[in-house]
Amino acid sequence: MQKKTRIALLCFVSVSIVICCIALLIALAKNNPFIPYDGKEFDQALWKSCTPSDGLADSPRLPMAADLQKNHIKPGMTREQIVELLGEPGNHSEDVYIYGLGKSDVLWPRLYFLDVYFDSSGKVVEARITWD
Repeated sequence: MQKKTRIALLCFVSVSIVICCIALLIALAKNNPFIPYDGKEFDQALWKSCTPSDGLADSPRLPMAADLQKNHIKPGMTREQIVELLGEPGNHSEDVYIYGLGKSDVLWPRLYFLDVYFDSSGKVVEARITWD
């Protein structure tokens, strides 16, 4: 094979691989199967209908967590507003309420939690999705 032909083939293969990788990244960004806490809109009634002791592996809370975190829990909300929205936390301290989200075996088994942090005046500072 001539040198020019090999270079052209190498360029074609390289560009094809880059295009495939970009397409895969776009597809995963829109509906990432590796992120178990995203994919459904928050449903308050469904959220409140389950407790952390309910089947953790099939908890309906986990797929709603990202929407809840992004669109429903806002900085400045009070503890009372959070309890009204989500019910009593499974665990809490003065500065954090912890809600069990459930278990996912995507990639490896993990228990997920929603941690809602409060400042000294009892207002939400942030909400984080965490795991063990």
